[in-house]
Amino acid sequence: MHRKSRALALFSGLLLLQSCGYYPPSVASSEEVLRLDPSHVSLRVRALPDEAIPALESRKNLEMLFFSDGNAVMEARITDRGLCELSRLSLPRLRLLDLGYCRKISDRGISCLPALTSVKRLALLGCPGVSGEGLRSLRKMDGLVDLDLRGCEVTDADIYNLRSMQNLESIELGGCRKVTSAGVRRLQRQMPNTRVEKDEREWSYHQ
Repeated sequence: MHRKSRALALFSGLLLLQSCGYYPPSVASSEEVLRLDPSHVSLRVRALPDEAIPALESRKNLEMLFFSDGNAVMEARITDRGLCELSRLSLPRLRLLDLGYCRKISDRGISCLPALTSVKRLALLGCPGVSGEGLRSLRKMDGLVDLDLRGCEVTDADIYNLRSMQNLESIELGGCRKVTSAGVRRLQRQMPNTRVEKDEREWSYHQ
């Protein structure tokens, strides 16, 4: 597999799990969360409403949450309120949070995310409500390794504010219409150990 494609597959997590023959269960209510076998460490939660988010705290072994899966057929139900509820839960093993195509979340909800200190990989692709204000909040997430901003309404100035996040290994910017090649190069100079990439061809596959 091409290096770029491999990195994206690893970041999405869901593709990696599928390659191992495991497809995380999908849940749409508190009851469904509570009925799950405790062996499941990954969940598909696009249909989970805000009021059911607290039930996830029963999953102390939870490692991955996928809000993006199923975006072609349904709108994600989580809003800023649900995102802030999620940030208040004790989920010590949660390392991947995929909020792709969650169009009801905004900078207000993103501002709650730094409380999730265990998260290493954060996907915000296709989230039009995420702007520079949200990115300023993300600077507090010292443990982040991978950040996916593809399709977000951010600018060169917004992404430049990420330069203090020197623990990041990759930043994906494909589909960010207001980010220029010059902006990518400027950020890359400030983050020499981070892969800062704006791959429009790759992003076109998601349209």
